[in-house]
Amino acid sequence: MIFSKFCKIFTVVACFAGFSALADEQPWEMLLKKNKLDAKKLQINTKMYFGMGKFPRKAFKTVWEDWTKLDAMTMSIGDDFITASGSCFKLLYIAAKYNDTFSINKNPVAPLDGNGHERLLKAIENIQNFCKVPLKDTMRKVLLEAIGKIPEDVAANASVILNVVPAACELRDQSLKDVSSKVKLNKLFRLAVKLTSNYSVPKYTRLLLEKGDMKPLSAGAMLLAQAIDAATEKVPEVKDEFAFSYKTPLGIIAINGKQNNTYDKGDYLLIVDGGGDDIYSDGATTNNEKNPVSVLIDYAGNDKYESTEIAFGTGILGYGMLVDCDGDDSYDSKNGIGYCAWGTGLVLDRGNGKDKYKIDTRGLACGSMGMTVVNDCGGDDTYYCRWLGIGLARVGACAAVVDASGNDSYEADDKKISNPSPQTQKHNTSLAMGCGFGRRAHPGDRYSLAGGVGALVDGAGDDTYISGVFGQGIAYWFALGVLVDFGGNDKHTGVWYSQGASAHYAVGALLDTGGDDFYDLTMNQGQGHGRDFSVGLLHDIGGSDVVKNPGNAVGNSNLNGVGLFWKQNGKMDFQCPGKAPGSVGIGRKGIWGLGLFRAENGEFIFREDKYAGQDRSWIRPHKHPKAYGIGMASSKAVNPSK
Repeated sequence: MIFSKFCKIFTVVACFAGFSALADEQPWEMLLKKNKLDAKKLQINTKMYFGMGKFPRKAFKTVWEDWTKLDAMTMSIGDDFITASGSCFKLLYIAAKYNDTFSINKNPVAPLDGNGHERLLKAIENIQNFCKVPLKDTMRKVLLEAIGKIPEDVAANASVILNVVPAACELRDQSLKDVSSKVKLNKLFRLAVKLTSNYSVPKYTRLLLEKGDMKPLSAGAMLLAQAIDAATEKVPEVKDEFAFSYKTPLGIIAINGKQNNTYDKGDYLLIVDGGGDDIYSDGATTNNEKNPVSVLIDYAGNDKYESTEIAFGTGILGYGMLVDCDGDDSYDSKNGIGYCAWGTGLVLDRGNGKDKYKIDTRGLACGSMGMTVVNDCGGDDTYYCRWLGIGLARVGACAAVVDASGNDSYEADDKKISNPSPQTQKHNTSLAMGCGFGRRAHPGDRYSLAGGVGALVDGAGDDTYISGVFGQGIAYWFALGVLVDFGGNDKHTGVWYSQGASAHYAVGALLDTGGDDFYDLTMNQGQGHGRDFSVGLLHDIGGSDVVKNPGNAVGNSNLNGVGLFWKQNGKMDFQCPGKAPGSVGIGRKGIWGLGLFRAENGEFIFREDKYAGQDRSWIRPHKHPKAYGIGMASSKAVNPSK
């Protein structure tokens, strides 16, 4: 089963890789050639910079070393994640691919043969033996009687997941074998959380970063994901009320029927809930080093996931995975709902309900040293964080929010000012909505760490995106952040470093492939903007759109960055001052900077501008001879090869 799934995934990835290659037709080549410039000679000299530290991801390095590949890379990330929607294994396969940690365990998922009760008992026995606490005969009889009250298909599904728990735990331990001999796991657990919360890097945190091996950790996640997919491929219709609970050395197993259940805080190994409107205070959360696996499956009902701590789809030194199969659900936690710190976090909502996701900070697909995905398959959903969330990848991580369809709302709060930005004290620093964020060495620290790959991918619907500073396809410090929207009439509102922007050796991109869209940048530096050897891209395809900003945007860069803006087909009204489209700001003397603007096959409206206009090409003069602000607006499609 593993190899058949692997082949299917490979086919999907290869197919979309081909599509992305077609999209990468070097759209900037013509603009550069007209001005006797060569993209190969206008690449960031990455050999000059030694500050990225450990963990730069290949996806980031690919586009930072050759910015002409950014559009294709952004399309690939969007295609890969939206195609994987609905499958735990496929989602984590893609996350591991972009996190450079892909590894697959070859143990097959055992087929369901109908002996559900015996299989569940055997799975529990295996866990007890793995923990060197074998079941006594008296307990075995008690367990068999209790298991007999569970519907056989539900018991069989639970056994499929529990069967792979020992192997997943061994892989987690293998990832730490060169670390755990020198520092206790309970201390590593606390340090892993601190790494994501404040980037503290004391002695043993550095040991974890430098000696730990994330590939076995990733393999354990793949193993669990395959089992969860197999166990939820056919969701049983649970008609009865029943309750089963058993505490193993790795955590509690709770299997319940269609009644409305309340799950209090606890160390859960597995929850399988058959239906009802349930309330969860915990679950799918690795609460300590002795609870490395926590899986939650909810078959039906309008459920509430509520916690004042880090919870739900949270993997810290392990794996936390949650699958909700149906209903209008509410997810509300201080932190979490897709969180990783040396682990894997996953939240998959397969229903078409109107779901609500809310965190304060550090969640909704946020983490370091691992991978975390939040995937909603349908319905009109809302996502809210105060800051640090909605697809935020810190050191050594891939973090993605993937919403397949529906009219959705994404908000990083910019109304209540709780973490004012250095750029403007009147707005929050968001670091949200497809954000890669690295650790820039503190003075005297000399321990920089590259950021990861952060993504927000929306499949269809009329969506709203609201953020403060640093939001919506953005990155900072040797990281990659992307926002991809595949359709609908969307509205984007951001303040500074927003809508395809980056600063300080990073790459950010926003791609929208259809609909009548509105892009509002209220202050500065966005909509295809790169600052300080960074690259930013905004690419919009089709529709009748409005772009609004006060300047320093729309294919703009400063401090020797690369800013790219591409409007392809349709209409666009540029409600921005002159000198905005295709321009370059301040830069270091003797080093090039690049701002490129391209609009084609449509109708384009510009405000008063000496250079930009319909059916015009331009290069803006600049006092620095190597600063190139170049643009073109054509009512016809343009072949970049000519």
